[in-house]
Amino acid sequence: MKLKIITFLFSIALLMALIYYSDFFKVVDALSKINLSYVLLGISLWPIISFLRAFRWYTILKKIDINLPYWSVFKIYFAGDFISQITPGRVGEPMKSFLLKTVEGKSIGTTISSTLLERLMDMLVMIIIISIGTFFLWTTINKIIPWLIPVLVFFPIFLVFIVIIISSERILLKTVSSFQSMLFFISFIKGRKRKIMKFFKSVNKTFLMYRDIKLFFKIFLITMSLWIFEGFILLLAFKSLGISVSLFSTILVVAVAALVAFITILPLGLGSIELVIVLFFTSFYPLTAAEVLAAAIVVRFMSYWVYIFMGAIFFNTLKHKHKLH
Repeated sequence: MKLKIITFLFSIALLMALIYYSDFFKVVDALSKINLSYVLLGISLWPIISFLRAFRWYTILKKIDINLPYWSVFKIYFAGDFISQITPGRVGEPMKSFLLKTVEGKSIGTTISSTLLERLMDMLVMIIIISIGTFFLWTTINKIIPWLIPVLVFFPIFLVFIVIIISSERILLKTVSSFQSMLFFISFIKGRKRKIMKFFKSVNKTFLMYRDIKLFFKIFLITMSLWIFEGFILLLAFKSLGISVSLFSTILVVAVAALVAFITILPLGLGSIELVIVLFFTSFYPLTAAEVLAAAIVVRFMSYWVYIFMGAIFFNTLKHKHKLH
């Protein structure tokens, strides 16, 4: 709870500092020129993006023989995503598996690998987008290349590292055992060594079931489509303020911002995402920080807050129906 409060306060402080730097009155002036038709168009894409997100998870779950009605998966997905979004570093990701166990009686050890696969695929697609963007926009973004190089070095290594560990039962159990030894003083872990080992054996077993080239390409294409849509929504945010930018640049920046948000572990990436958008677009185009920050604020209402609002509704519905605590 303390970490959640600290990260939230830091996010607010970062966002306030960014608004102060950009000049509050200039940001307000930029927002006063908003064309609501573009905003409504962006919001209207929510059903399409939501369908794709839930369908991706639905497809992944079917591969491990969890055959639930699509609507059930949809509700659980967005209820769990709501908790994930508001927790630092999205540590609430396992909530989807917890809800599957509570609502449908599915083992957490069996289903949590589905969430892991989603995040790994997101990371892979973002790395590809950033690599392509860096290659084609090298001369345009030379001022911020020093910021991109660490991202392009750290995340591919991290991705491969995680896949190797999860794919090998021996390495995974040895890693878990090492962590158990280091955390021997925690009574909860000390008394549940066998259960923890059994849990991770289940995670490894189900993760190996995803070794299917057809499934890989299907999930890859859905994920790439999702990030293109996210970039398009940022494009609409700029257009709503009468600012012209390229779709290619918005897709690139959305990918970078998402990875940076992962590193900063701030809830909703609040502050860090806006900072990345401002840094990149003031380097790409002759735009002021106030204009770019205004677009970043608009995209929050077109995308993020819609997900939070709908996710909160689904979560509370499931909470009351199944008496979750």
